[in-house]
Amino acid sequence: MKKLLPLFLTLAALVAPHSSHQKPQGIDELSWLLGQWQRLNAPPGTTAFEFWEKQTDTEYKGIGFTLKDTDTVFVEHLQLLQEDNALFYIAKVAENDNPVRFRLTYTNADGFICENPEHDFPKVISYKLEQNKLIASISDGASRKKDFVFNKLN
Repeated sequence: MKKLLPLFLTLAALVAPHSSHQKPQGIDELSWLLGQWQRLNAPPGTTAFEFWEKQTDTEYKGIGFTLKDTDTVFVEHLQLLQEDNALFYIAKVAENDNPVRFRLTYTNADGFICENPEHDFPKVISYKLEQNKLIASISDGASRKKDFVFNKLN
């Protein structure tokens, strides 16, 4: 049996399904997110934006905000941060005393998903580039989900 175990493990690795998702390798994989984005599905009477810029080789900073006429009615400070071999999406909003960290769990060429199962809502945040549109989603990981659709300004 001991001689068959290495053969079995090799065969299992060969026939295991391969996922198109992978563990994040580095923050540079997410450079497609950089720039200025305008929300297409903002509530009536408002305009909303999300801006991302590279700060260092391990950090991107973002800001999301919503305007009603000339008044700012919502602001969130965002950060993508590479620490050791992990990537984190960090959001600071007025509703929370402290920034909330979401660990990136997988990514591919045009999107990523990050999770924090301990947070009340959202527990999952995803970004996906689809037909030149950016779709950001927040969810509880089950039935409650909200999409934010953006068009790139630059």
